[in-house]
Amino acid sequence: MLKIKEKQSSGTGTVEATYRPAIMRLILAVGLTIVELILWFFYHPIAVLLPLLAIGGLVIYGLTHQDRTRKYFGISITGTGLFSKNRYETERAYEKQSYIRLRGRFWYQLLAFLLYVVGGITLAILVGTFANAIWYILRVGLLSSFLRVLGVETTQTFSWEYLKQYIGFSISGGVAQDTSWVVWLFMLIVFGLILRLGIRNWYDWVQKFNSRTTNQTRWADLREIDRTYVLIPDRNKFYKGEAGQPITHISGYSIQFAMLHPLLWIWQCLKGVFGLNQEEFSSWYMKLRNKLLQSDRWAKHFKDQVTVKGGFGGFYWIDTTPTHALTTGATRSGKDERRGYVFIDILRRSSYELRPNIIDTDAKNEDAKMSFKALKAAGYDVQLLNIADPDWSESWNPFQVALNYMMDGELDKARDEAMVIVQIIGSSNSGEGGNDIWDKTAEDTQLAIILILLWLAMEHNDETLATPAGVPQFINSVNQFNDPKDKNLDGLTQYFHMLRQLDPMPPIINEAILKAGSYLGATGDTKSSVMFTLQSRSSLFASETVARLTSRSTIHISDYGFPRMLKVTVPTEYAGTTALIELYDRESKQSSAKYLEQDSVKVSRSGLIQFPFHQYFPDEWGIRITFDDGNNPVHLRNSWVAIPGERRFHRNFDRSIKVDPDSQRPLKKTVTLQVTSNLADGAKPIINLRYSESPKAMFIVTPQSNDNYASIASLFLGQVFSINTQIASEITRRKMDRRIIYKLNEFSMFPRIPGFDNFLTRGLTYGHIVDMYVQDDVQLTKHYAEAEATEIMNNMMTQFHILSKDVKTNEEVSKRLGEIEVQKELVNSQMGTQQQDRGNRQLSIDKVPLMSPKELAELNDGEMIVIRLAKRQDKKFRRVRALPIMDTGITMMPNRRGLIGKTYRLDYYTTDLRIKNNTKHLSYEDIFQDYTPYFSELREYVLDEDDSTNTSNKPSMTNDVSDPAGVPTIEVNSQFSGADHGAAVQTGQLNNTGLKVDEFEEWISKTEAERFKAAISPALTPEVDEMNRLVVEFLTEQHLEKSFGNTFGRASEDKLITSAHTDLTYALLFEWFNNDKYIAFKFYKYVENYVKNKQTLPSGDAADEVDDLPS
Repeated sequence: MLKIKEKQSSGTGTVEATYRPAIMRLILAVGLTIVELILWFFYHPIAVLLPLLAIGGLVIYGLTHQDRTRKYFGISITGTGLFSKNRYETERAYEKQSYIRLRGRFWYQLLAFLLYVVGGITLAILVGTFANAIWYILRVGLLSSFLRVLGVETTQTFSWEYLKQYIGFSISGGVAQDTSWVVWLFMLIVFGLILRLGIRNWYDWVQKFNSRTTNQTRWADLREIDRTYVLIPDRNKFYKGEAGQPITHISGYSIQFAMLHPLLWIWQCLKGVFGLNQEEFSSWYMKLRNKLLQSDRWAKHFKDQVTVKGGFGGFYWIDTTPTHALTTGATRSGKDERRGYVFIDILRRSSYELRPNIIDTDAKNEDAKMSFKALKAAGYDVQLLNIADPDWSESWNPFQVALNYMMDGELDKARDEAMVIVQIIGSSNSGEGGNDIWDKTAEDTQLAIILILLWLAMEHNDETLATPAGVPQFINSVNQFNDPKDKNLDGLTQYFHMLRQLDPMPPIINEAILKAGSYLGATGDTKSSVMFTLQSRSSLFASETVARLTSRSTIHISDYGFPRMLKVTVPTEYAGTTALIELYDRESKQSSAKYLEQDSVKVSRSGLIQFPFHQYFPDEWGIRITFDDGNNPVHLRNSWVAIPGERRFHRNFDRSIKVDPDSQRPLKKTVTLQVTSNLADGAKPIINLRYSESPKAMFIVTPQSNDNYASIASLFLGQVFSINTQIASEITRRKMDRRIIYKLNEFSMFPRIPGFDNFLTRGLTYGHIVDMYVQDDVQLTKHYAEAEATEIMNNMMTQFHILSKDVKTNEEVSKRLGEIEVQKELVNSQMGTQQQDRGNRQLSIDKVPLMSPKELAELNDGEMIVIRLAKRQDKKFRRVRALPIMDTGITMMPNRRGLIGKTYRLDYYTTDLRIKNNTKHLSYEDIFQDYTPYFSELREYVLDEDDSTNTSNKPSMTNDVSDPAGVPTIEVNSQFSGADHGAAVQTGQLNNTGLKVDEFEEWISKTEAERFKAAISPALTPEVDEMNRLVVEFLTEQHLEKSFGNTFGRASEDKLITSAHTDLTYALLFEWFNNDKYIAFKFYKYVENYVKNKQTLPSGDAADEVDDLPS
C-alpha cells in the first residue's frame, strides 16, 4: 500500500496531498493501459480483456472524482457538463426551434432520394436480366426447336442450367456488359421512371414539409467565431500579439474544439495526461523547468515565459479591434469574476511591446490588490491613487497640468484645464440640472480663484500655492479682511478690486476678473448665496485626506500615453520655428543619416521643444535636433543640438546584472552623455528626458463610505484623456505609444466627466479605449442628460450582457438582438375509421425575439450575450456579418476562482505590496497654507503704487512674504575669490528682493545676461552621481527638503540629473529651486567650494563645506 506524505504549503494555503493520490492513480491507470496495449500487440491471450478493464477503470475514476480530475487536467468549467446543457437551457433552445417533420429535413429527403436511386438501379438490373432471359429463351429455345423441326441443325442448344448461370451473372452486374441496345433501352426506361418518382417525391416533401421561415437573425456558430477572432490560452501563458476583449471561452478537451483544431486538441490531451495543464505546475515539472531555464540550449524555448508557473486547459477567442465596450450586469452577477479580472489577465499576457496601460476605477477596493502581483510579474509599473488612504498612495495635484501650461506660456490651455476641474468638482447629480444662476456664478468665481492661485504660484516660484486645498483656504484667508461696515465689501471682493489696479495687468488676472464679474456685481443676499455655493463646491478639498493626496504630484499624466518624452528648452528667439528631431543608433555601421525615428515640431512661445519618442532606444543612442527648415529665419538654420546617450544595466555589488524581482527582467537605466550644441549667442539648452519601457497600471481606489470622493477619479480620467490627446494631436503619427484601457468599474457612481461623449467619439483615434461596467442602461442618466447617455450608448460598439433586473434594459437588449421566425404545426385529428376522419395539418409562422426580456432576466450563471457591431471582417479581412454571440454550454464563461483563482486572490497581507508613502513628511501647515500674507502683500503693493512719493520703495510681487523679518549680515567662504582658506568677507544688509552683497548682485546681473551659459566651468562640473548627492546634502543641511520636495525626491532617487551635461547652467539652477535666486546662489557657492576643496585635497579626503548663508 502506497503511503502519501502530506505536505501543506503555508504560502498559498493549498494542500499538496489533496492531488497526489489522484495523480498516482491516473499515472498507474495510464501506465497499465500502455503495458496492456503492448501485450495486445504481441497477441498475448490475457491482453484481450485487460486494456478494456484499465480504460473502464480510468473512466469510472474520473466520473467519481470529478473535482480532482478537473483540477488535474486543468478544466475550469464548473456547474455545467462539457457535453450537455441543463434542462432549462434545453427547453429554452427548443422554444426557438421550428417544428419540421422528418420529411421536411434535408438529410431525410436526401436519404429517401438515394433509396429511390438505389431501388431504380436494382429494378433496372432485374428488368435487364429478365429481358436477357426472355431473349435467350426465344432465341435459343424456341428458335432452335423450330429449326430442328425443319431439319436445320443449330450450333446452340437450350439448357436450363446455362439459363440459371446466365441469370445469376446478369443480376450480379453482368447485364452492364451487354451490348444489346434493346436491353439498355428497357433498363434506362425503368430507371428513369423510378428516378422520376424519387424527384417528384422530394419535390412534394419540400413543398409540404420544408421550413417556410426566412431568418437573417441567429447566433454565430463556433466556426464563424474561430474564423473571426484570435485564439489565445485562457491563463498563465504569454501570447504574441495585441490584447483584446474576451468574447468566448472553450475547453481544450471538448469535441467541438477537436473539430476546429484537431492537432491542438491532441497536444492539449497529451499535456493533460501529464498534468501540465493545471493552474500551477506540479513540483516535479517545476524542478525540471528550472533546470531547463538554466541551460543555454533550452532557455530560448522559454522566451517571455520565465515567470509562468502553470498551464492552461482552455482557450479564449478575443477581439483585438480597438473599440469601446459596455458590460451590463446586476450586483453579484459576475461582472468582475467572469469579465473584469479575466480581461486584466488577458491584457497583461499580450506582447510586452503592445501591452496597454490600464486605468482602473477600483470602486470596491479589490481590483488593485487582486491584480497587483500578477501585473508586477508581467512587467507593469503598478500605481495606486488611494483616496481612501493617502499614506498608501501616489500624490497627484490636479492643478499641476494647468501650472505646467502656465510655465510654458500656454495660458489658454491652462484656463481650459482649470475649467474642466471646476466643472467636475461642482457637477450635479444630473446632466440636466445644476445650471441655476447661483451655481453658474459660483463656478465662474471658483475658476477665477484657481487662476489667481496659478498666478501666485508663478509669481512666487512656489508650486505648492496652487493646489485644490488652496481654493477653500484662499477664501477663508481673504475673508478675514471683510469690511464690518459694508457686508458687500468682503475680503474676496477687496482682493479682486486690488487686482484691477495692477499695471500692467497680467493676462491671466484679466481672465480671472472677467470670470468673477457676476460675483463682484452681486449684492446682499445674492452674494451671500453665491459665497455659500462657492464654499460648498470647494468643500471636498477641505478634507485633510483629499488635501494631502492632492498637495503634490508624483505622477506624470503624459507618461500613460507617451512614456519616452524629451523636453529641450532653447532661447525664446527660436519660438515659432520648426525643429527637426531624429533618433539614431550610434553603433550602427550604416550612414549617420539613417535614423530610427524622425519628426518635426514647432517650438513653443517659451522656447520649449517637446517630442515623445515611439521607438525604444538602442544601447548606444543619439538624438539630433536641427533647425534647417526653409520657413525658419536664415540666421537660425545652422543651429543644432546633439544629445548622445546610452542604456546601461543596473548592477549589483558583485557586478552581476540586477533583475526585477517580480518580472525577472534585467533593469536598465538611460544615461545622457555630453551634450553639444550650436545655438544663437552661444546659449546652452536645458535637457529633460523621461524614459520608460514598462507599461503602467493605475488603480484609483475610492472610499465606499463617501461617494463624493469619486470626483477625484473623474478629474484624473479627464486629465489623462485631455493631456495625452493634446500631445498626440500635435505629432505626425497621431497615436499614443501605448493604448490606454479605461476600466471604469461601477461607472454610475462617478460624477459627470465634461465632454465624455467626445471622449468616446475622438478617443479611439488616439488610442483611448473605454471598458465600462454598469448595472443597467438607466444608470447612465444618473449623471448625464438623456441625449448624452444615448450618445454614450451608441459609441459602445461591443456590449456584454450578463444579467439585469431592469425591465427597460432587458427590453433594449432584446430589441438589439432582433427577432426570428419560428414555424409551428397544428394537427387537428378525429377518432374514426373513415378517410375524412384522419384530421388535418396547419402550419403557422410566428415572430419571436431571439432572446426575450424574460429569458434575459433568467440567464444562467456563466452565460453571457455578446452584441458586436464593429467586427465586420474576419482574420483574413473578408467581410462577415456581425451576428450576436451566445456564450452558453460548452462556451460558457468560466469563473475567476476556477480559472485564475491562485493568481488573482485577496488572501495575503496588503503590506506585502510594498507601496511607497509619498506624503508622510508633510505637516498640516504644508497642506493648508495661509494666504493672508499674500493679501497684505497685494494691498501694500497697490498702496505704494498709488503713493507717488514712495514709488521707488514699492515691494516686489515676487517676494517671499513668509519671512518678514530683517536679514542679518552673512559670511561667505571666499576661496574662489582669491582669499585664504577659511577667510570670509563682510557683506551688507539684504533688501526685499534678496542679497544686497556686491558679489550676489554681480552674480544676479550675470545670470540675466547669460542665462543659458555655464555657471561653473565644464572642467570643474561634478559627475552625475556627485551632483545628485550634493543637491541632497545641501537641501538637508539647509532644512529645505520640504520646500523643494520635488527636487529633493528626484535627487534622492538619482533622477534629478541623468546626463553628463556639458555645463551647469544658471537656468538649470533656477529650475531646480523654483526660480528662487537666493537659494540658487547659495547652492552655486556650495558646489564651487566643494569642487575647489576636492582639487586641493589628496585623493580620498573629503572637502570642507562652505559656511552656510542664512536661510
